[in-house]
Amino acid sequence: MKNASRRGTVVVAVIVALVVLQILVYAVAVTGARDQDLTVRRLEAARSCYAAEAVANMSMREIGRNVDEDGNGTIGTVFSAATPPAIGPAGHRPGRLRRAHPA
Repeated sequence: MKNASRRGTVVVAVIVALVVLQILVYAVAVTGARDQDLTVRRLEAARSCYAAEAVANMSMREIGRNVDEDGNGTIGTVFSAATPPAIGPAGHRPGRLRRAHPA
């Protein structure tokens, strides 16, 4: 009877240990997924910040040079969804700048 009692106790202990191990594995997986999601969000935020800074720099450059470098028709503004971006560096051929007409 003592052997059967010990075997039952060991089986219960093993089952409890397996349940605890499964909970730990689940917690590690969920934590990893959350960490990955936060990393992606941080990268997207950094990209957005750099894009906004680039737009501001381009706008200031256009105003400083008095040149419409992105070809959208207005100095100091950057292309929008209505006017797609020009292909190539700043939308002009090397050696040729588009001068704005004085208003």
